[in-house]
Amino acid sequence: MKEAIFTIEEAARCLPSLVQRVHSTGETALLVQAGEPMVRIVAIPMSEPPKDDLISFLRRWRLEHPEPDEQPW
Repeated sequence: MKEAIFTIEEAARCLPSLVQRVHSTGETALLVQAGEPMVRIVAIPMSEPPKDDLISFLRRWRLEHPEPDEQPW
């Protein structure tokens, strides 16, 4: 995995674009101060369920947990 190295000052000047770069490419960014590593920025993997699974889940949820006014009396 690639890792870009920035001073803290460089990162502060371009933080929004740095965050976008890390997020979109998966590349990590190492921030250094006086040549010493201080912080590593990494992207959080986005695990989004497929829409069909979400729709199925919501349909099951509605059947298993009806609203109070939808319950038979």
